[in-house]
Amino acid sequence: MFRLFFKRLRFREYPSFRKQIWKKNQETMGIFLFLFVIIMILDMLGNLALSRSVTFSSSFLLLGYFLLLLILYFVKIRKDIRSATLKFYLMQIPILLVTILMGTVFDRQNQMFTFGVMIIAMPIFILDRPIRVTIYVLCMSALFAAADCHAKSTDLFLLDMRHLTIYSFVSLCLCWFVLADRIDNIMKVSDSMDSAEHDQMTGLYNRGGGDAKIRSFLSQGVAGAFILIDVDNFKHVNDNYGHSTGDEVLKRVSMTLAHAFRQNDVVMRMGGDEFIVYAPGLQDYNFIVTKLNTILREMNKISLDDAGTDLVSVSMGCVVNDGSYPDYEAVFEEADKLLYQVKENGKNDFRLQNIPYDPDRIKRSGQTMRTYDDSPEDEAAKAAMESQKTSS
Repeated sequence: MFRLFFKRLRFREYPSFRKQIWKKNQETMGIFLFLFVIIMILDMLGNLALSRSVTFSSSFLLLGYFLLLLILYFVKIRKDIRSATLKFYLMQIPILLVTILMGTVFDRQNQMFTFGVMIIAMPIFILDRPIRVTIYVLCMSALFAAADCHAKSTDLFLLDMRHLTIYSFVSLCLCWFVLADRIDNIMKVSDSMDSAEHDQMTGLYNRGGGDAKIRSFLSQGVAGAFILIDVDNFKHVNDNYGHSTGDEVLKRVSMTLAHAFRQNDVVMRMGGDEFIVYAPGLQDYNFIVTKLNTILREMNKISLDDAGTDLVSVSMGCVVNDGSYPDYEAVFEEADKLLYQVKENGKNDFRLQNIPYDPDRIKRSGQTMRTYDDSPEDEAAKAAMESQKTSS
């Protein structure tokens, strides 16, 4: 029991799950605002039914605040999940401050109730590190205690502090156990999704995970650079140095690609020795040329032997998509043809195309060729064809 408690006390980081947590808090924020708008309307209708008259009260102020936030949520907050947790905290601060004033300065004769319900609800609504929620709850409780001490009589203050202690204890129990379990569940689900989308050996996106993300970018018309990368003569690596060396080469190539691109770029291992990158927003021709040359130099630093004479090289076909390419297949076909041209002209190079999509041009350029690393049979056939040309 105590070991579990102290484990929960550790200050934990959740960097890889930040987006999932932001998304959850963004969704919960919308539900929270909608519920409180309904509660405030029902409260006002109830008061109207009992008093038969409409008078200005804090309920009007809170209703206006919630309606304003609800409009802001649908107009702006819902479209951007970044820092949704911080926005949730900031949104609740005025609510809690009004609740503190209502339970102390504006109501000096009655016991505290509403504020206690609010701090108990805090770990239920928000999703964050338990230590942060704890600090938030304790700070708000201390603020309530200071206001209550100033506004109420000693007997009523002591009674409120007894209730505040109970409410705070319940809130912290929810925080350290229920909230922590919710975080753990998100981590497990995210780990499972991450394993399904990533290649186990290289850590890059696998074909299933990367394909879906690139298709999503293209379907939305997001411009960027589509790069098809193939390790040259990879069969030679496996045949002469063994499959363990081949695996190490793939890992080094993957690491080089991962370091060359941004975190939000899709870097994926398509299968075997072939990789695909889609970098949204990357359209500057000179910058792309510089980046591709840098990648080539870094790849050429990977040595297969101790002497450093047998080096890794890659061939790349890059298409700069201005948003006109209709789907994954169209941009892939263009990049594949560029890659084949590099293979045909000596490998260890790249071809770059930055003109808009033209289906007629693709038809005129012929069918895609996929014989990058030719098998021995293909090499023999090509040699026979060359000899026939020479003899003729």
